[in-house]
Amino acid sequence: MTETFDKEVFDMCNLSSYVENRGIEKGIEKGRLETIKEIVSSGIMSAEKAAKVFGLPIEKIKEICSE
Repeated sequence: MTETFDKEVFDMCNLSSYVENRGIEKGIEKGRLETIKEIVSSGIMSAEKAAKVFGLPIEKIKEICSE
């Protein structure tokens, strides 16, 4: 293999790792938002308490719960 080809393969591997990691991050965030919605909607925790626990503005909690 040539040096150019090696670099291109390396770059492609880095890109696929980035895409995979980004997908994992999005999945974790989606799960976090679903958890917030569930605990507030079920009455386990108030929106105000959830805002404090999750470090989010109350407006964002209300937005999450209205989706």
